[in-house]
Amino acid sequence: MSVAPVPVTTSAKEEISASGDSPEVECPVCYQEYDQEYKLPRMLECLHVFCTECLHNIQLSPLHPPDPNSPPSISCPLCRHSTPLEGGDAHSLPCNSRILAQLPSVAFRLPVSVSTRLTTVTQRVILSLESR
Repeated sequence: MSVAPVPVTTSAKEEISASGDSPEVECPVCYQEYDQEYKLPRMLECLHVFCTECLHNIQLSPLHPPDPNSPPSISCPLCRHSTPLEGGDAHSLPCNSRILAQLPSVAFRLPVSVSTRLTTVTQRVILSLESR
């Protein structure tokens, strides 16, 4: 008895609507994990997601020269669908909140010099309070 092969879905719409599937946490262009700074996961009209940095690079070096009479747009590197850029660049594209929710939260860090100084001052305050 033969078993029919299971079709593989490649549509971004199908990936998003599938229940229980977690979205990818790395950009399919640069293969680096998304972050909450330079590699924000941005979504095109076709629902494919790429990091801000890669979309910015794609916009700077398009496959075809942009038409000066049409608004700025970006071509999806996977399906070639053209997405208009309302703000003129990749930063105007919406972020994918499902992917952002999976990323580790950004920790607030003081610069080393401030952190060291704060530790020193704190220790002095504690010592002065203990000596009373």
